[in-house]
Amino acid sequence: MFLQPQICVSKHRIYGFEALVRREHPVFGILSPHEFLDDMNRMHMMEELDYFVYREVCLLLKKRMEEGRPLFRVSCNFCRKQFMDPGFAEQITAIAEEYRIPPKYLALEMIEGQAFQKPVNGIAQKNVKLLRARGFTVCLDDCGADVSSIGDLMIDSIGQIKLDKRLTDSIERENVQILVTGLCQIALQLQCCVVGEGIETEQQLNDMRK
Repeated sequence: MFLQPQICVSKHRIYGFEALVRREHPVFGILSPHEFLDDMNRMHMMEELDYFVYREVCLLLKKRMEEGRPLFRVSCNFCRKQFMDPGFAEQITAIAEEYRIPPKYLALEMIEGQAFQKPVNGIAQKNVKLLRARGFTVCLDDCGADVSSIGDLMIDSIGQIKLDKRLTDSIERENVQILVTGLCQIALQLQCCVVGEGIETEQQLNDMRK
C-alpha cells in the first residue's frame, strides 16, 4: 500500500491522502493496478482486496494515534459491489470502531457512473447517506470519465468528487478547461470538495487554479 498526498491549493498544504494498492512482482518490480486488477476480478478477490487496504489504513491511523502523531484523512477505494451490499455501511463502521478511528479521518471512494447506474432498491444510496450521517466522507472517483453520469451527483450525501486524470492531462485545452470549470461550479453548489487527480506539473496546477 502506498499513500498519495492530496494538497489544498489555496493553503499550500497536505490535507489528506489516497491509499493506492500496488503489486510487488519478483521479476517486473512494482506493478500498477491496470496490470493486475483484471486478474483480481477474474479470481473474485476485489472485495477482499478493498477491505484489506481499508484495514491497513485503519491500522496506520491507529499507530499514529498511539504515538501521539497528528492524523490525516485517508481515502480508500471500494468497487460498486460493496456499495450495493446491504451490510456495507455497518461493516465499514464496525472496522473503524474496531481500530477506534474517528470516521472523519476515513473517506470511501467509488467509481462515478457505476454506483447508482442501475436500480438496486436504493441500497447503494442508503449506504452512502448512512455513512455520511456517521461522519465518513463518500467520494465519486473518475468524475468526467467516459463512464460517468451527472445523475450520480443527484444524491445529497456525496462529499467530494475527484476529476478523472484524463481531464488533468488535457487541462491545457480550452474545451477541457470549460468542462472542469463546469464540474467545479456544480460541486460548489452541492457543497462538495473537488480533487484533481494526477497533477504533476506547475502548468497543470496553474491551469486547474483558473
